[in-house]
Order: sequence, then C-alpha cells, then structure tokens
Amino acid sequence: MDTNHPETRVSVEENAQDLDVSAPDAAYERETTVNMSDGDPLVRIWTMQRTVLTKLRKKSEIFTETGNGHHGTFEWATFTCPRSRFNLGAAARPPRQLTDEQRAEMAERARRRFGSQS
Repeated sequence: MDTNHPETRVSVEENAQDLDVSAPDAAYERETTVNMSDGDPLVRIWTMQRTVLTKLRKKSEIFTETGNGHHGTFEWATFTCPRSRFNLGAAARPPRQLTDEQRAEMAERARRRFGSQS
C-alpha cells in the first residue's frame, strides 16, 4: 500500500476498527468507498461488502488487492485500479427490457440449470 498517498493518512486498519459491526444497524457500516482524483492515476477502493470483495477479486486482471483484514467476523479489503480502466458511469445500469420471448427463454434455462422448485 502507498503510505505516502494522501488518502492513506487515516489507515484502512483504523477505518475498519472504528466500525461496530455487531450493532443492529451494522449493515449500514459494511460499505464500499471509491476514491478518485485528477491527481492520482489510480482509483482506490475500500470495501467490507462480501459481494463487492468477491467481484473485485475475480477481476484480478483489473483490480489489485493492496490490503485486507478482519473486523470481528467481517472481512475488509482495499484495491486499486488504473483510472483509465474504471468507469463509474457503467456501474449504474438501466433495467433490462426483455421481451416475453426472452423472459420465457431465461426461465427455461434457469429450470434446466437449477431444476424445478415445485
């Protein structure tokens, strides 16, 4: 991890230690933070969300894991990504507009793959 970078003045370890993940509203504390600036060629990501951790780790050709740890039973990790490979706008997608035929085809494929749930 780049300890000289301004974003690391407060370490990610301190950030994770401040969280009370046992509180009833702990779901609000398990978050993802994305830092990007005009002066940094990297996008910096801190996350404690399991689904985000898994997705970023599966895309290791784009996202480099720079740190990780645990706070209680929850894992956190930091990642970097070249700013040129990161598109914040692509993260928000409009809902898919499916025709009845496409919807039926997807349902049939799900039944074949996962079996009938009846």
